Amino acid sequence: MIDQVVIDLGNGQVVIGPRGVLLVRAALLLTGEMCRRDGLPWSQDFAALAHTVEAAARDARRFLRDPGNGSPPAETAPSAEARSVLVDPVTTAEAARIARVTRKTVRARCRRGEYASAVVRARAWLIERAEVESAALAAHTEQETPL
Repeated sequence: MIDQVVIDLGNGQVVIGPRGVLLVRAALLLTGEMCRRDGLPWSQDFAALAHTVEAAARDARRFLRDPGNGSPPAETAPSAEARSVLVDPVTTAEAARIARVTRKTVRARCRRGEYASAVVRARAWLIERAEVESAALAAHTEQETPL
């Protein structure tokens, strides 16, 4: 079965799969950063959506690392074919530049499953650009946020 990013239930309702949650999270993080940068308002609805998606992204990452953990059901686990389809792939060198870390760190993150989209092609890691950007933005935001 191919892991569907989103399933349209009709009447404006959708179910977002684990990969879809990570893509939506990336889009929300980038949109939020642009709003802050440009001084645009951040609505309560948008904040609630971002909060919910952030929690779902944590579950999605855990599920994609270990599909047998019980949530969501195993039949929704992404197939190798589905995981290998990248929209905007980057190499470890480009990912390292985006994340401001070394290539070695990026490769280690790939091996640990921290990048759900990471696949090996021709003995080299490729990662979805949006996922690298959102992870880098989240890390940068965590460093700036006082506790």
